[in-house]
Amino acid sequence: MTLALHLLATLLFGLAAGFFFAFAIDVAPALARSEPAAAITVFQQINIVVRNAWFGAVYFGAVVVPPLVLVLTWRDRRSPTWLIGLAAWLVYLGGVQAPTFMINVPINEVVAAWTPSAPAGDWRPLLERWTSFNALRTIAATAAFALSLAALALPAARR
Repeated sequence: MTLALHLLATLLFGLAAGFFFAFAIDVAPALARSEPAAAITVFQQINIVVRNAWFGAVYFGAVVVPPLVLVLTWRDRRSPTWLIGLAAWLVYLGGVQAPTFMINVPINEVVAAWTPSAPAGDWRPLLERWTSFNALRTIAATAAFALSLAALALPAARR
């Protein structure tokens, strides 16, 4: 069961990394190239549709499942597998969750209140700030995924 949960945690980190990566390399550049009214409209719609069960399961599952693995393997807390698993979870919390709630969501709320046909003058700088922190989330989720994969590759993880 512990191995299955560790695999699930790794999958969740990987799916989160892929989500942020796709947004960073496709969606954000497209928004930056768009006229402000179109970009704001699409940005608002993305922030509506992203609130779905699939995204929630991945995004919040990556917060909940890894500590379950850590608790179930507490007796091994000095092993490299356990410590790398802890590092993966902390990287996800600090590099994905924290910027999301401190930076990206507040920007989403500002943009949600805008009228696309009359964009605020600070649209571009706000999009650039949002995009910069999305890049951080992409790197952090990818690092958490890589760390979790590394922990799985160690012999102790297969017990």
